[in-house]
Amino acid sequence: MSNNSKKTKVSAIVLSVIFSFFGWLYTYDKDKKKFWTGFAVVVGVLVIYFAIMTLVIGAFFLPIVYLAYFGIWLWALIDSILKPNSFYENYPNG
Repeated sequence: MSNNSKKTKVSAIVLSVIFSFFGWLYTYDKDKKKFWTGFAVVVGVLVIYFAIMTLVIGAFFLPIVYLAYFGIWLWALIDSILKPNSFYENYPNG
């Protein structure tokens, strides 16, 4: 398979800023474990929140939802920032 993809680090960072862990879909072959981990954490926290949101404790759990999503977003952003340019230039072989 020829390497015709023109992936750039700037594109990866912008996607991570805008779309959080969905930015890992840009380099899915190398980052599929990170994507599915982020997806599972966000969905899991939301499922718990929706299950308990009618209870009094639901209001106290909402900050945990925001913290979990922020943590995943920050992880995706830092991950794309720390990867060298060569990772994107040589993707998927890099």
